[in-house]
Amino acid sequence: MREVSVSRRKQRVGFKGIVNSTDKSLLGWEYSPEAYNFVFRDGLLTGEIGLDAGRGFRFDRPDSRWDLPALPEDCEGITKMFHYRRSGGDGFNDRLLVQTPSGRFYYVTLFLQDDAWHEIEGLIAVYPVTAVNYKYGDKDILLLSGEDLPLTMLDDAAVSKIENAPRFTSLTVHGERVFGVCDGARGRVWFSDNMNPTDWSVSSETGGYIDFADEWGATTRVVSFLSYLYIFREHGIYRLTAYGDQADFVLKKMFTSAGRIYENTIALCGDRILFLDDEGIKTFDGYDVSRVDVPLPELVFKQNCKAAYSGDSYFLAALANIERRYDPDGYFDCNLIVRYDLGEKETAFLAGYDVRDMTTLRAHGADVVAVASYTKGLRHTLAMTSASGEAYGTPTYKLYRSPYNTLSYEGIKVVRDVTLTVTEGEIVFRLLADGATVFEHTFVASEEPQTVFVGKSGRRIGIEIVSESAAVEVSPPTLNIDFVR
Repeated sequence: MREVSVSRRKQRVGFKGIVNSTDKSLLGWEYSPEAYNFVFRDGLLTGEIGLDAGRGFRFDRPDSRWDLPALPEDCEGITKMFHYRRSGGDGFNDRLLVQTPSGRFYYVTLFLQDDAWHEIEGLIAVYPVTAVNYKYGDKDILLLSGEDLPLTMLDDAAVSKIENAPRFTSLTVHGERVFGVCDGARGRVWFSDNMNPTDWSVSSETGGYIDFADEWGATTRVVSFLSYLYIFREHGIYRLTAYGDQADFVLKKMFTSAGRIYENTIALCGDRILFLDDEGIKTFDGYDVSRVDVPLPELVFKQNCKAAYSGDSYFLAALANIERRYDPDGYFDCNLIVRYDLGEKETAFLAGYDVRDMTTLRAHGADVVAVASYTKGLRHTLAMTSASGEAYGTPTYKLYRSPYNTLSYEGIKVVRDVTLTVTEGEIVFRLLADGATVFEHTFVASEEPQTVFVGKSGRRIGIEIVSESAAVEVSPPTLNIDFVR
């Protein structure tokens, strides 16, 4: 009879974050190749990512919130959102402006409790528009433009068209001029007269345009940043020095991308700009571009990605090849929100909700990302990013997977027991062995560690942790494993 030797060791499952750039068969168990709707915090697994009901604010007490009303049933959802900043003698009057699939526009006042949605008469555009705030004399106006919308000035609820302007796909204010990327001439950047966004005549004394004759692709976005205007092309970035007199404008190439830069992912994030290109998420400090170590899953239809920035985090909505259970009901553009904390350099994924648009609402103490979803049943309900562990009032389905491998030994392994501590919420622990779930146990909240006998074996093993609790906190499990030799 062959003598069987057994060696035993404790296998600790670490919660150090997500790594998907390494062969899963070689990945150490301190990292996870997949985790959705969970957050890694200080060595623990928590549920601190979610979408709460959209709320307005009190400008004098930003922590005091009130629920925004549902959109009118006949508006069919939201395609674009904008923060229209307004102030005046009667206090702050900031508004959230939305564009609907039928081309109508509505607004709600963010700092006026119990306000309703108001339709803007005379403003119609079916294709997505771009917008920028501008201080025009003593008025706070919003400039809008798009493929089927001439440059339009919104002053309170009054709409006026600027007929001599091109139609723009991107707008920004730099100095006292408005700069824009022109639809139909995407190798060109236009600029208005100084201090006059209604004058787009071309002369050395008023406005004009800049053409690009290189091979960097279409001009897609303009961003005012650190006293310069940055012009994003499909394959590169230019910097424009533009102070006052256009005769003093200076243009300089800053960066060339081997792949495409996706214009709707460009977000101003404090002292840097983040964006997605075909190599991953990049950061740009005004001089240099470097890659950010964000473990993105495989993304498809990247042209549908969009981004926003709030609370030192970059939010990227994308369509990813992930668990089918996280595909939203009905037709969708995105099924994943990536939250990357720039300070802590930590990544979390919110999965299962279609995102049509995101915008940052930052004013008078408020700082949140508003989210418009096209998930079935949620098209008329505005949401905001949160740490609640819920989405639209329902706990998210949270899934964590360890690496699934041999633990560097090809022979049989017997998992004798597992010990972990669940200090909040409820979780289901699963052991996977050789392609099947061989053990499952529910752990409820307790201040003490809990040990459960397992007694299952396999050559390749891994674990899953799932939870449908809103608030959950789990310490790293420890498995006692016998290695049969």
